[in-house]
Amino acid sequence: MGYAVTQFVPNAFLPVYTCLICNGIAVTPLVLKCCDALVCEDCFKQMEKCTKGCTTNFKAKPLSGPSKRVYDLLAINCSHSPSCSWCNSLSTLDAHLNSECNFHPLPCSNRGCDGMVVRTKMDDHRKECSYRLCECMYCEENIVFLEMGDHYNVCPSFPVSCPHNREFFCPIMPRSALNKHFEVCPSVVVSCAWLAFGCDFVGKRSEMCSHMQTSSVPHLKAVKRKLVDLNPIEKEQIDLVQNEENNDNEKIEDKDEENSEPLLVLSLKRESEKLGNAFQVLQSQLTNKRIKLENFKSEYKKFKDQFTEMGNETNGLKKRCIDLGKENATLKAKIEKCEQANKQLIEIKNESNVLKKKIEKYEKEFTRLVVIENFKNRTAHFETANFTISGLEWSLLIYPQGIDFDNHLSVFLTVPVEKQSPFGWKRKVKFTIKLMNPLEDGFSVTLTASHTFYSEEVNSGWPQFIPLNDLLAKGFTIGNKITFEVSIN
Repeated sequence: MGYAVTQFVPNAFLPVYTCLICNGIAVTPLVLKCCDALVCEDCFKQMEKCTKGCTTNFKAKPLSGPSKRVYDLLAINCSHSPSCSWCNSLSTLDAHLNSECNFHPLPCSNRGCDGMVVRTKMDDHRKECSYRLCECMYCEENIVFLEMGDHYNVCPSFPVSCPHNREFFCPIMPRSALNKHFEVCPSVVVSCAWLAFGCDFVGKRSEMCSHMQTSSVPHLKAVKRKLVDLNPIEKEQIDLVQNEENNDNEKIEDKDEENSEPLLVLSLKRESEKLGNAFQVLQSQLTNKRIKLENFKSEYKKFKDQFTEMGNETNGLKKRCIDLGKENATLKAKIEKCEQANKQLIEIKNESNVLKKKIEKYEKEFTRLVVIENFKNRTAHFETANFTISGLEWSLLIYPQGIDFDNHLSVFLTVPVEKQSPFGWKRKVKFTIKLMNPLEDGFSVTLTASHTFYSEEVNSGWPQFIPLNDLLAKGFTIGNKITFEVSIN
């Protein structure tokens, strides 16, 4: 599809570059060899034959030579006009759109995002894009924002609670520490430590102490049976002893009851006593462990409360971090604006310094100071020494006691007699005379006038420049002198 004709600055050459198919100004123009007609490259790809009826040599070649140079120099407005005011040659349009135009849509740089955003809003889009990379607050890994929820389900540093938290108030911990916690968790179902000796008890770890206390005798007997099963020779000896005891029992059946107790019973009694002693030792050990367990439970409860408070604080800090992130983005934008404003201020300051130097140069060229010594001793009018401004000679005519008006200082700008031209001279100027006050908090008197000086009008000024009372009382004559600043333009 070609460019719209209205996009171009009116030009007599525009009809020459009209596409044969789309009637727009051709984009990447090609010349048909059959009839020298001009078409867009994309339009040519869709053509099967020439629309003018040509039957031979249906091929195309790129536009070249002077025609191509004129085509490149066609003045065109930006594709986003009137929002964009750019206007330049056609050959620079693509470079403008790809690198300069603030209204041209660009693809988002985040992987997976297929959105098109104008250049001026790209920074805001990247901050809100669902495919932007964000740092996980737990493991500090960069994750796509859209996948952050799934990442939390597998994050090794994500805080999780034990599945048995309801019964024993297990603390919140990172997911990677959960398996290690199961090795000591009181609610995990485990097998008896005497499983290898035949005890098939299965229960929670918190129930194991009670089981060990009530099953100590069966455990010892199970150990004995296991040892016998592992040593066949010992088993034969035990069977032999039992047979002998049986024979002895048959022989002493007629004896008194005090001496009729079988040897096997005696051995069982001795074993029972040993087991009783062992049971007492185990019972005392279990009592000590029970006390330690109670102490551990109380400490565990304290730690659990602390971890709960820490969890609440963590959630608060998480929200605070999010808020700080937003504030940081806002401050960053403000800092960027301040930096731009600072650059502008520096430019203004530089321009101000240049202007100040020009003003100083101007003032030096068009301004002079006239100092009158021993002013209080003067009563008659007098003319000051000549001074030069812009190549012309001038002087001040002073009446200390006033002229026409008593009690006033009269001041006039005059052209010295020796500098007056004999042939119809004229000087048309605008001048300012300022009476300087040496006191810091004192005020100065400044008067401005315009006048054309010629042979019959060589003076111009003010008969009532300042009352003499103000002149003497307000600090103008400190040091018995007065100072005038004369500016002539």
